[in-house]
Amino acid sequence: MFRGLRAPLSERCGTVWVMGELVEQVDDQDRVLGVVERGEAVRSGWLHRVATTVCRRPDGRILVHRRPQRTE
Repeated sequence: MFRGLRAPLSERCGTVWVMGELVEQVDDQDRVLGVVERGEAVRSGWLHRVATTVCRRPDGRILVHRRPQRTE
C-alpha cells in the first residue's frame, strides 16, 4: 500500500509522490509487524525501530543534527 501525497510538479515532470520517513513497526518482542510512516507510529504510540548516528571529532565535539520544526 502506497501512502503518499500527490503533488503536481509541472506538466513536463508529471506527478511526484511525497512520503514521510518509513520505519519498521514492531511488537514487544521486537518482531517486525510492518512498515509505517514515522509520524503515524509516533501519533499512534506504536513501537518502532529507530537508528542513531553519533559523529564525534577527536577533540570531543559532537555534531548534533536537528530536524526542521515542521517534522514530527
